[in-house]
Amino acid sequence: MKAKKYLYKINGKYIYPNGYHKKYYTPVEPGPLFSSGKRKKMVLIRGKYIHIDKLEFYGPPTAPLLLPAPAKILLLPRWPKGKHRKEVMVHTCRYCLVTYKTKKQIRRKRSYCSYGCGEKYRLYEKRFLPMWWWRFYSENQIYLWVHSYPRKYKKMILKTGPKNFINFFFKIFKLCRKIRTYFKYHKFYLEKTKVCEHWTFYITKNSDVRISNNRRNFCNDKCKKTHEANQAEALRQRNLAAWGTEHRPDAETRRIINNRKHVEWDTKRKKDDPAYKLIRRMRLRTKKVLGASYRRNTHMTDVYTRLGVENGKELKQHLESLWKPGMSWDNYGVLDGWVIDHVIPLKYYKDNFDLANDLEIQKKAFGKHNLQPLWWMENAKKSAKMNYEFE
Repeated sequence: MKAKKYLYKINGKYIYPNGYHKKYYTPVEPGPLFSSGKRKKMVLIRGKYIHIDKLEFYGPPTAPLLLPAPAKILLLPRWPKGKHRKEVMVHTCRYCLVTYKTKKQIRRKRSYCSYGCGEKYRLYEKRFLPMWWWRFYSENQIYLWVHSYPRKYKKMILKTGPKNFINFFFKIFKLCRKIRTYFKYHKFYLEKTKVCEHWTFYITKNSDVRISNNRRNFCNDKCKKTHEANQAEALRQRNLAAWGTEHRPDAETRRIINNRKHVEWDTKRKKDDPAYKLIRRMRLRTKKVLGASYRRNTHMTDVYTRLGVENGKELKQHLESLWKPGMSWDNYGVLDGWVIDHVIPLKYYKDNFDLANDLEIQKKAFGKHNLQPLWWMENAKKSAKMNYEFE
């Protein structure tokens, strides 16, 4: 909480402590202007503050403070370059072979660029090898290999060497044991996946031997998502081709569509394949004649056995061999065309034999030797007569 500057308040007036105004307010100089020359809004006269606008005249304003003009600095002309210079001499260091310069007034002859070069030259000059060798010896720090490193490595090999070797050996032993344990409980596989057929490498944490044909289907999630998207698109196209919609309809709708497609296919097949049309007609005829017994025994005997043929082509060739002039597959089964007639009517076999249950009688009644092509009008006149004479 912010501390109060006044002591207490009486009748709306604040009572401040002694010296408060001297501490927090800086006294202003008397007069209508501040020390900066700015005009005041009010002044204190005889203990009262009076606005300056109400005053008539306070005298002329004080003159501004004038500073003396800065003194001019006289720049003396410089002497031209190259004159009154001290001459220098060029020397070559006898040790490091570096060139350096000295003043000509120096009377003492200098043969070295520094104190260190002079000490080294005087030291190596007394030895039997040439100076270029000692220069190479010093620059490449060969002296470390002669004096410092042998002591260091001798101490390392003799004192700390066996201990470090033992520690290193145990570290390698522990690492080998970890590697052996890892290979014991992990199996590595590099093989092709089943679906996307990409080569993949993976590790399993099972210690058992995996079945050889139990391979992964996909190498990663991206291939799996791509395959699922392709399968969904293929299903959509298949539904469009089969049902005309993107989604598969219900069972009743599928049954209606399949029946309509089958009728269209059957009509086209009868038109293109006469043998198929013959077998269809003979099957329907046999089913109509035999009735319930046909449905009961159809799983045991097919229509080809009753007709005595192996397929529809054989029956087609047999009927084509018995054609009369003007007969063809284009006018088969029409009003002015020809039809298939039974030489011995089926009514004769039904009345005199057990046609429904005797297979041999069925072969005689429906066999190809009892079939003949006959014009539609002649077949209608013949009907179920036994010895009918054609005109």
